[in-house]
Amino acid sequence: HGTFDRFIGDAIMGFWGAPQYVQDHAFRACKAALLCQARLAELRPAWADENRATFRARIGINTGEVLVGNIGSDERMNYTVMGDPVNVASRLEMQCKRTGLDIIIGQRTREEAGDNVVARSLDKLAVKGKTEGLVVYELLALRDAATPEQLRMEALGEEAMGAYLAQDFGRAAASWRALLK
Repeated sequence: HGTFDRFIGDAIMGFWGAPQYVQDHAFRACKAALLCQARLAELRPAWADENRATFRARIGINTGEVLVGNIGSDERMNYTVMGDPVNVASRLEMQCKRTGLDIIIGQRTREEAGDNVVARSLDKLAVKGKTEGLVVYELLALRDAATPEQLRMEALGEEAMGAYLAQDFGRAAASWRALLK
């Protein structure tokens, strides 16, 4: 129930909640991202066997109020979304490259997707133009398909981030060490 917006170079932009509103748009975006990653993982071995190039996709998901509609002029118009949440999603995708992760979601996406997803707290990022940092998460799985290891990663990530934000750096470091193991 997402809307394919456009290709931007080698990127694909999509959004949920327009033109028709969907109640669980954050969850649907997370589910779509996980399905895309699962399909790519299925295709990589066959591509490698055929000596074809394989690749990884990086996905950034953010939730917020945006301007949506036909935007442009009489000569060129595009049905799209614009706004700060869109820009933040792009920055989250760039964080995937920096961290080597596949899917990073913003705090509001995590909150709105709720217990339907398993996500590991990563960091509190400084976002240009914002006075407060944005807590970001690695999206790991849908809750009903999560492995015990993914559930443990989620718990350790929350523990580490909570300790870090409380400036209990020793406990945060211990949780991150456990997470790395």
